[in-house]
Amino acid sequence: MYEIKEFQYKKSALDHLRTYKHGLNWPIVYILNGGKEVYIGESTSAYKRANQHLEKPQKAKLDKMFILADDEYNKSATLDIESLLIKYMAGDGKFLLQNSNHGIQDSEYYDKERYRAKFELIWQDLRHLKLADKTLEQIENTDLFKYSPYKSLTED
Repeated sequence: MYEIKEFQYKKSALDHLRTYKHGLNWPIVYILNGGKEVYIGESTSAYKRANQHLEKPQKAKLDKMFILADDEYNKSATLDIESLLIKYMAGDGKFLLQNSNHGIQDSEYYDKERYRAKFELIWQDLRHLKLADKTLEQIENTDLFKYSPYKSLTED
């Protein structure tokens, strides 16, 4: 079952990730948030990755961690969802992204269409949590999104 769970993002609160079902050894996507900035990533250990990020001043100033987890996630799905989140959150424009890359884009993997369909639900939930403003359709129809460097070129 898919869920988004919010955690405090500071050293003293990370023990909650140890007891979270998907916190130690499961592929997840996460959003670090604070003020007007976000960082989007994926990992197979939310606990270890959060500790690594807290060592970096740019990420340590963020204060919330939203974990997107699903009992059906696999590494390929999380890489794809991470890439989509980076692309659409950049297009939404609500936050400044700290990401220095665009994630892995457009790889084929088993059951990709099912995970892509779940992305629409994820985006609706992110809007409800005030992590995004615009709908996917509104973003896709902007020139900024259509010509964004976050989009990969096709062979054509």
